[in-house]
Amino acid sequence: MDIDTIQARLKKVNQIQTLKNRGFNISTIKEIVESDNIEIIKSQFENRSAQIKDKMNDLQKQLCLL
Repeated sequence: MDIDTIQARLKKVNQIQTLKNRGFNISTIKEIVESDNIEIIKSQFENRSAQIKDKMNDLQKQLCLL
């Protein structure tokens, strides 16, 4: 295996780990990693952002009930 192949694989592993750490599920990670379409990638990040905002709103409501 040459150095370029190793670097490409490490880059992909790092990308997958970063997406996992940001809460993306495995099917979404696969779609992002395999896509060259920036609009699909942008859409996935917008969807994740909306999910996080919804979760924050739910937690804020729960906090108010305490």
